[in-house]
Amino acid sequence: MNEPSRETYSILIIDDEVSNVEALAVVLGHEGYGVFRATTGEEGLGILEREKIDLVLLDILMPGLDGFETLSRIRVHKKTKDLPVIFLTGFMRDALSMERGFNLGVNEYLLKPIDTNELIVRVKSILRITVAEKKVMQLQSDFFSMLVHDLRGPLTAVRAFTQLMMEEKKLSEQDKDKMLQTI
Repeated sequence: MNEPSRETYSILIIDDEVSNVEALAVVLGHEGYGVFRATTGEEGLGILEREKIDLVLLDILMPGLDGFETLSRIRVHKKTKDLPVIFLTGFMRDALSMERGFNLGVNEYLLKPIDTNELIVRVKSILRITVAEKKVMQLQSDFFSMLVHDLRGPLTAVRAFTQLMMEEKKLSEQDKDKMLQTI
């Protein structure tokens, strides 16, 4: 499958540690991705409202809105409800925290310190899956549009003949048979 050029993708990094944000931004920037930066959940949500973002890297432990609450808010908005999110964590490695994240709709977990090769592979993988899902949705939409269009003509004729048969009292049995054959 052909992968769209990376510069068409925008990634939002939300982490209260500025050094983490900058390090990730450098790595992703070198890979050709557009990068947006936020150091709080609130700031990240503001960027999501204003910009077209394709993927979010989200720290879990942050003051104010933590990663779980930020993800909850991402999932309630129509624009961002299906946005892929990767949790970044150094501490929330327990099964209950991971289950909570997956129940909220996180796509992946990356453990800190972040392995940059793993980061790049996971980002590429998630973006490729997102593109494939969008193509499937478009094909499904096109198919149903074609189906509705192609059935509209014959169904209109069936409806017209049926109404005529019901409304016209003086039709002979031979005329009714012809109409039923046509239907």
